[in-house]
Amino acid sequence: MAQSIPDKAAKADNYTILRLLMINQQNEILLAKYKTGWLTPSLRYNENQSIKGALDSLAREFGYEIAAPQLRAMVTFLFDFKPVVSVRTHYAAHISAGKLKLPEDIAEAKWVSRKEAEKLMSLPETQAVDAIKTTTMQILNHPETIWGGSFLVPKTSTTCKMTEPFYPIGMSK
Repeated sequence: MAQSIPDKAAKADNYTILRLLMINQQNEILLAKYKTGWLTPSLRYNENQSIKGALDSLAREFGYEIAAPQLRAMVTFLFDFKPVVSVRTHYAAHISAGKLKLPEDIAEAKWVSRKEAEKLMSLPETQAVDAIKTTTMQILNHPETIWGGSFLVPKTSTTCKMTEPFYPIGMSK
């Protein structure tokens, strides 16, 4: 009986994606050009490590050390094509040391202003769901608030439907 529970949990494949808004001294954010478009650095959180350890590791992949990361948003992705929910957490952290280097699977990365970030994340060739840009811009436009929300992700489009509008779940430092 006890062994049947993990089997069912494994089939659900619920997972968390951690996104990291790295901020430099000029108040710019780092965007990486993934296969799906320009986005904040991210990782699928399924390793046996702490959240801080995962975020530190992600920053090091780009050549940086970061100061204490702060939670900025926690949103859920519901899918219209599979019966799972995925949690997306967004953190922000100032870089404390380092120099930009490109991880193996990243074609390009650069520091950009808030306005440039919105432009790059909105390019027509972007294949990432628009909920990523929407959440990132909510954080950048309202950095004093920690946000919650929920999106319905379609199988055949990058346009998501917000099923729970952004709502404050806390205040940041």
